Amino acid sequence: MLVVLVIFAIAAGLLTLHLLPDDLDRARHEAEATALLLERAADEAERTGRALAWHPDGADSRFEAPDADGKWLALADDPDFGSRALPGELRWGALQFPMPPDAGGVVAQAAQAAGARDPAAGGTRVVFLPGQLVPVFDIRLGAGTAQVLLHGDALGHVRVETAP
Repeated sequence: MLVVLVIFAIAAGLLTLHLLPDDLDRARHEAEATALLLERAADEAERTGRALAWHPDGADSRFEAPDADGKWLALADDPDFGSRALPGELRWGALQFPMPPDAGGVVAQAAQAAGARDPAAGGTRVVFLPGQLVPVFDIRLGAGTAQVLLHGDALGHVRVETAP
């Protein structure tokens, strides 16, 4: 009887370990949630006529909007676009902005068009402007070798894939 209980306990322990999400599962879950928020932010900018930006920063990310002086301010109290902290060891990588010839401007130009004169706006934010194409971007999310890639296109669609 004791042997059966030991075997059952070991099997239950292994099953529990298998069911716990690993870093790749957590990264994929966070990336998919962020992808939906980014698509929503592009729609929100178009619908309201208000510029919005997404700023990933290590283990955190936040949405921002320019104030009357053009300085980007976090939308900390916004229930939809407030700041988000990543769980565990997950971290955002650097934003990359591939620039196909037909994509229009770059992020810095988009920030200037929004009236934002913050010099840091160039390579640290994805800016959503009403009536404009969204900058094409790539960003990694993960911990160690467990990495996913978020790829945003000029129409505001964001897809998540396992990073090579």
